[in-house]
Amino acid sequence: MQKSFHQDRLRAVWGSRWRFRRVETIAGVVLAAALVWIVIAGVVTSARTGGDEASLALAYRLAIVWDDWGRASSAQSDVGKHGGPDVHGARLGYALIAAAIARITPGTRQGLACWAEGLSECRPVRVPMLVLAHILAALAAVFLAHRTALRLSGDRLIALLAVVLALMSMRLGQLAGSLRSMIWYAVLLLAYQTLLVCGADQRSWAGLVQLAVAGSVLTLATLIEPATAVLLPVTIALLTLVGPSGKGAGDGRRSLGADRGAQVAAFLLGVAVMGLLPALSLGYSLSVELLAARATGLLAQRTAFNGVDIHTWLAALVTPVPWLGDMVLTLLPTEAAHKLAVGSRPGSLADFGNSVILPDALARGGGTFRVAIDVLLGERVFGQAAAYLAALPIVLMRGLFAGGGILALTGLAHMGSLVRYARADGRLRLHLLALVPAVALLLANALLTSNEFWHNPMLPLVYAYAIAYVAGGW
Repeated sequence: MQKSFHQDRLRAVWGSRWRFRRVETIAGVVLAAALVWIVIAGVVTSARTGGDEASLALAYRLAIVWDDWGRASSAQSDVGKHGGPDVHGARLGYALIAAAIARITPGTRQGLACWAEGLSECRPVRVPMLVLAHILAALAAVFLAHRTALRLSGDRLIALLAVVLALMSMRLGQLAGSLRSMIWYAVLLLAYQTLLVCGADQRSWAGLVQLAVAGSVLTLATLIEPATAVLLPVTIALLTLVGPSGKGAGDGRRSLGADRGAQVAAFLLGVAVMGLLPALSLGYSLSVELLAARATGLLAQRTAFNGVDIHTWLAALVTPVPWLGDMVLTLLPTEAAHKLAVGSRPGSLADFGNSVILPDALARGGGTFRVAIDVLLGERVFGQAAAYLAALPIVLMRGLFAGGGILALTGLAHMGSLVRYARADGRLRLHLLALVPAVALLLANALLTSNEFWHNPMLPLVYAYAIAYVAGGW
């Protein structure tokens, strides 16, 4: 692997080669301990939490449909007639993943039947293989983060330090133990980031395959959180403008343009393949309605921030800031603090969106989410454009630190230096492939969702990497 100038500077910082290796060993031990902790935390958390009832119920029905692909055309009516929880609250992408696991492990399918029947005693212990898959996904996220950092920096120690720092804020053990979509959303976006960074700079069949897989995993992530769709045009623009480099065989403007066209085609092929899966399994109409249901719910939460009073606006701008926000929250009245709570806790603005704005839009849309989202866009986005845009800064701040605390704040302060060092190191192109999607997703979430920390799973790695990479240039 090509050495970066940071490797020599790191050795200068740490002194002798022996000390350099000692630091590397210590970081490796810390990483190994973190991996063990992820497994333990995942197991313990799974014993105390529930799951996403709608997604798990839909996963069971998908597994049944996949038993006989001839029933795919009637899947929509089968799902609609099946008892149990309403599947319109399901994360379609997560349901597809859980159904795939249930398809190869019959015990998991039997466990998912509990959620499909709407029973109250459903617990993760009924689906141990699904819990195991969640924990393995968390471990895969660590590997992917390391692979991305290593490809960007070209230095083992920087990559190792970046991953160790990222693990302090990614909450992988907590996410892995919950039978919800967050851990899969995180690992899919980290996989997309890794495949894009590794594949876009190659002029080979291997690079095209990686980009095709990147398109598929990004589409699957979009089926979990629809706002992720913004990364589809962003990726095409990056592949067109940024990569691959003009080095290697077949140099020349025409050859380079053909390579970039092939990369875009490979990426779109991966998008198309994964995009067809829910349509084939559930039918086009139900697939679109499920995605519209999720998008409408998120937009209802976002528009709940329209028109907040100036005191709430100022508090919401400050409370996400590490340390400072905690002090401000202690000074706020209880009602004001509850308004700014993370997630859909009772009394929060996001809860107001779920309990008041969403039902009203759905009723006015005739009970159809595809019409309800048009109602929200017409009345609460474009119809209240000034209030909607005024709320943008406070919603942006909610996801800016991605739950990373002081590490995220420190990493954010190093972003300018990261770009300068990457330019000096001749690696700015690669870094743009990792940084631009993370920033684009943050902005999309600020416009279309309440922008909770789990909506931006690429940011903790970006911040941790910025600290480690800049430290290598001291």
